Order: sequence, then structure tokens, then C-alpha cells
Amino acid sequence: MLKNLKIGLRLGVGFGIVVLMTIGMAIYGVIQIGNLNEGVTIVVKDRNPKVKMANEVIDGLNEAARALRNMLLVADSTKIQEEDKRIDKVGEILTDRLKTLDETIKSKEGREILSRVEAARKNYREGQSEMRKLILSGKKVEATEILLTKFREVQKEYMDSVNKMIDFQSNLAQNDGEAAIKLGGAVQNMLIGVTVMVVLASIIIAFLITLSVTNPLAKCVGAAEKIARGEMDADLDYDGKNEVGTLMAKMRDMVNSINALISDAVMLSKAAVEGKLATRADATKHQGAYRQIVQGVDDCLDAVIGPLNVSAEYVDRISKGDIPPKITDNYNGDFNEIKNNLNQCIDAVNSLVSDANMLAEAAVEGKLATRADATKHKGDFRKIVEGVNNTLDAVIGPLNEAAKVLESIAKRDLTARVLGNYKGQLGELKNNLNTAGNNLDEALVQVVEAVQQVASGSVQISDASQSLSQGATEQASSLEEITSSMTEIGSQTKTNAENAGQANALAKTARDASETGSQQMQAMVVAMNDINASSQQIAKIIKVIDDIAFQTNLLALNAAVEAARAGRHGKGFAVVADEVRNLAGRSAKAAKETAELIETSGKKVENGIDVANKTAESFKEILGGIVKVTDLVGEIAAASNEQSQGVAQTNQGLGQIDQVTQQNTANAEETAAAAEELSGQSAQLQELLSQFKISATVGGSTQKKTPVVHEAKTSKQLAAAGDWGAPRNKPLKAMHNRLSEKEVIDLDDKEFGKY
Repeated sequence: MLKNLKIGLRLGVGFGIVVLMTIGMAIYGVIQIGNLNEGVTIVVKDRNPKVKMANEVIDGLNEAARALRNMLLVADSTKIQEEDKRIDKVGEILTDRLKTLDETIKSKEGREILSRVEAARKNYREGQSEMRKLILSGKKVEATEILLTKFREVQKEYMDSVNKMIDFQSNLAQNDGEAAIKLGGAVQNMLIGVTVMVVLASIIIAFLITLSVTNPLAKCVGAAEKIARGEMDADLDYDGKNEVGTLMAKMRDMVNSINALISDAVMLSKAAVEGKLATRADATKHQGAYRQIVQGVDDCLDAVIGPLNVSAEYVDRISKGDIPPKITDNYNGDFNEIKNNLNQCIDAVNSLVSDANMLAEAAVEGKLATRADATKHKGDFRKIVEGVNNTLDAVIGPLNEAAKVLESIAKRDLTARVLGNYKGQLGELKNNLNTAGNNLDEALVQVVEAVQQVASGSVQISDASQSLSQGATEQASSLEEITSSMTEIGSQTKTNAENAGQANALAKTARDASETGSQQMQAMVVAMNDINASSQQIAKIIKVIDDIAFQTNLLALNAAVEAARAGRHGKGFAVVADEVRNLAGRSAKAAKETAELIETSGKKVENGIDVANKTAESFKEILGGIVKVTDLVGEIAAASNEQSQGVAQTNQGLGQIDQVTQQNTANAEETAAAAEELSGQSAQLQELLSQFKISATVGGSTQKKTPVVHEAKTSKQLAAAGDWGAPRNKPLKAMHNRLSEKEVIDLDDKEFGKY
């Protein structure tokens, strides 16, 4: 139509159109720029600050959680108070941020999310307050239980609601930003398009008049050159109906096809950069060679991405501890190298897992000497296996040495000690084991000393009892002589009474006999005093025996305590300590009985002394009467009767003295038997202790002393002593009869030579 217009009109119409387009473009640009500014302002001053405050709430929750965790972990009350104040400060900050959000959020959906946040926060603060009170009151176990149960759910609900608020505000900001971006792009495209149109319209109008024919052709040539250079923004607008118009239309179709191909290529490259490897171009939108190009690119991507997906899947499974089977698919070139490397990695990990399982099974079965073969591994895998082997060596070495020491102690060698240099808990194990050995060794040394003292004391008691027995026997002989003398005096007294004519001769004989009897009576009084002194000495010895029994009992008690500390390793020693305590009790009982017998004997000796004194006075009276016999013959009969009575009394006193003497003899025998029994028990205990190897040798020697065995009394002496002369060791024999050979501990001093 323009071809029929005048040049001026063409120019006026053309430039008028250009001016109108420019004015419209300016008005549109100003309006859209205002809209763009409004959208950007909302994003910057409203959406982003809300997202920031919500994120600060999340940060505050995390900080409060760390402070609460620290309150559970630390033991210092000051640190706990500081963390508690820290939670209060965080709570104030969160309250301020939520208050600001409450004031700025206006949308219905935003208000609903904020209300859920407030509700979740209320539950969270109640649970947090309860835990803080428990922790401040020292109830950390209850607080931990609440943390691991209901409080964790409340905290998760609180954080989820805040995250929803962040997501909501972020989506609003993103939507506003995208709208602003779209609006800016539209404005830009509109301005560019209008500008291009104005320029083109001006060019068309300027050249249309003079170049109505050549201009379209030149335009076509220029467009073709641009397309050849890869520039697809050539101006191909032409409204003519002639051949040039048709050519321009076909060139536009060509440009559209090339632009579609370029668009698909850009889309594929962008997807690849973003990691969207499954993205493909639609080849059906293209025709001819263009379709072949697009289809070839898709096929190429399939060939590359398939092996990469397999590799990614295997690496993901290995990172999660799921060791997949080897890759058996066939690949070419570099893909086959990737496959081989992955298979080699699977083999290395499987080998490492196999060695770890093997070491775990060996540890469960007690095969602590088992180690993994580090030479089968390479690189850091070898370092891992070597580190595990070295760790096992460092742990098992001290245990083996401790086992050897315990084995030596079990074999009664108490001098064994752990000598290795260990640190940490292994050092504590070494120190505790050595301390236990030292304590047990010291206890046995003390027991050995006590047993030797008991053995020495029992020998002394036995010797003293034997001496007492011999003295009592001699005293009995003296009494027999006195009794014989008194019998003669009685006979003479009767003779004087019957034969008064021989009074002078009999009086002289009686005088001589009286003097002899007086001397013997004085000797008897001295002997009785000696017996009394011996009884007192025996009482002192029995006191010593009682003290020894008491000390032995204390030592046995201490040994039992040390055996209890040693646990099952001191069980055998506890039996020994119990036996020692029983022996001490029996020794104390025997000493008590002996002391009672000696006390009774002492009283009877005192009575005998009184009788002997009375007898001596009688002898003096008899002696005076005999002196007067010569002058008082007439009184012979009366004096003879008095002498007969005195002799009868003397015989009665001598009988009592004889009974006391026999009782002393029996007591001495019982004391000797008890001392022999105590000596034998001490020897047995020494034999038992000799089986232990200890660090010190007590008393310069560990040889046992042979128990003292006294010579047995004759049958006549036993008959004279009556029941008092019977053996007193029946309880000991009965005890040995009740014990079997396995129950009696066989002790032999010759075994001390081994140590």
C-alpha cells in the first residue's frame, strides 16, 4: 500500500509511526519500572527481614539446646548457673524476634503459621523449664530421661513450625523476586523490541522511497551474511507481495528453525551445568538434518550418563556401608577404567571388613594372639589394619603379664610382681595387682612370726609342766616316808600304853622319834611352800599362754580380713586363718582350765601347810610330854592316849596332803599334754605356711621345731594318781579321727628348703 503513496506522505506516515511508538515505549517503560521498584522494595524491606528473624529464632533454639546440653554435662555448679543465664538471654532475644514477626505478618496463612509457632514455643518452654529445675536441683538422670523422651519431640515440633515460617517467607520472597525478574525482562524486551522496530521503521521509511527494489534485496543479503556468521537476530520483516517478500518469509522460517535448534542446545548445556543429566531435547520439534542433530546429541548424553549413574550409585552405597557386588557390565575406554577402579575399591573394602570380622570373632573366642595380615592391604587401609594390630598388642601384653603373676600367686609364690612399664588404666591394674601381692606377702610374714612365737611358748610350757610333774612325784615319795614314820610312832604309842613297865625306854624312843618327826615335818612345810611357789609360777606361765592365744586370735582375724580383701585368691589362706583362730581358742580354753586347776591346787596346798603347822605344834607337845614321862610315869596312859589321837590326826592330814600332791601331779600332766597339743598344731601351721614363697625369712630359719614328747609315767605312778593320771589329749585324737586324709592339710617342714 505504501508503494502507492507519495514520498512526503510516506515520510510523514513513517516518522509519525516512529514517534508514536517511541512515546508509547517511554510511557510503558516508566509504568513497568515503577512496578518493578515496588516488587524489589517488598522483597528487600519485608520478605528478607522476616526470613532473617525466623533464622535467628532457629539459631537461638540451637544455642539454647547447646546450653542445656552443657548443664547436663558439666559438674561445676558455677558453670551450670552461667549456662542457665545464657538460656534466659536467648529466650529474651527469641521473644523480641517473635514479637516483631507478630507485628509485621499480616497474611492469613502467615498468621496461622505464627500461631503454631507460639503454641509450639509454649510447650517447648514448659519442658525446658522442667529440665532446668531438675538439673539445678541435681537430678540430672531424670532431666536426661525427659530430654531423650518427650522434650525431644516438643523441640522438634517447635523447630519444624519455625522452619515452616522460614519456608513460607522464603517462598513469598522468591515469588516476588521472580515476578520482579519477569517484569524487568519483559520491560527490557519491550524496550528493545520497540527500539528495533523504530529503527527498522525509520530505515524502511528512509530507504523505501529510493530503494524500493534494491533495499529488500540488500536486506536479504545482509540477513544471509548474519545467519552465516551465526547471528540469528537479522531483520527479515517485509510486507511486500512480490518475490522479495516471499524470499524474506522463507528466510524467517530458516531463522526460526535455527533458533529452535540453538534453544535446545542451550537448554541441554544449562541442564548439564545444573546436574540435571536426565534432561533431553525433543527431536520431534525439528525436521530433516536438524532432527538428526538433536537426536545425535540425545544419544551421546545417554552413552555418557549411563556409566556415570552406575558409578554414582556404587559410591553412594559404599559411603553408607553397603558394599555392592562387583560391576559385571562391559564398558569401553575410560568407562571401563572407572569400572575397574570401582571393583578394586570394593575388593579392598571387603578385605578390610573380613579382617575386622576375623579379629572380632577371635576376640570373642579368647584367641587374643590373632592378628590381621596388613600386607594384604595397601595405602591407608594398611595403616588401619596395622593400627588395629598395634592396639591389640598394647592391650594384650599387660594382660598376659598379669595372668602370669596371678598364676605364680596361685602356685603359692607370693614374690611374683608385674614389672612392665604401663600407663593409664593398665598402670592402675599393675599397681593394684602388685599392692595385693605385697599385702598378702606381709600378712603371711606376720603369721609366720606369730606361729613361731606360739611354738616357742608351747615348748616352754611343756618343759615347765614336766618339771612340775617331776617335783610332785618327789613330793609323793617324801609323803610316803612321813606316813611310814607316823605308823611307827603309832605303834610305839600303843606299846607304851600296853607296857607301862617299859615307859622310860619307850619314852626315850618316842622322844627320839618325835624329834625326827618334827624335823621331817619342818621339811614337809618347806616342800609345801615350794609347791605353792611352783603353783604360782605355773599360773604366770598359763597367763603367758592365754596372752599368746589372744595374740594368735588377733593375727588370725587380721589374716581373715586380708584373705577377704584378696577375694577368691585368698580362699585357701582364709581356711588357714580359720584353723589358726580355732587353735588359739582351744589354747585359751586349755590355759583357762589349767589356771583353774592350779588355783584349786594352790588352795589345797595352803590347807596342807596349815595342817602341817598344826602337826608341828602337836609334835612339840608330844616332845614336851615325853620329856616329862620320866617324872610322870603315872600319867603315861593318859599321855599315850593323847599321843594316839595326835597320830591319828597326823595320819589324816598326811592323807589330805597326799591327795593334793596327786592332784598337782595330774594337773602337771594335763598342762604338759595341752602344751604338746599346742606345739603340734603350731608345727602343722608352720608346715602349711612353708608351702608359700614369701619375701622375708622369719626368725632366720624356716625349719620347724620337733614337738616335745615327754616320757610316759609308769603303770604304778598312773595307778597311784588315779583318774588324774589319765591322758588328756582325747579331744585332739577325736578331732583327727573325724577328719579324712583329704581334709587334713599335709604340712612338712622339709618343703621350706625349696624357697
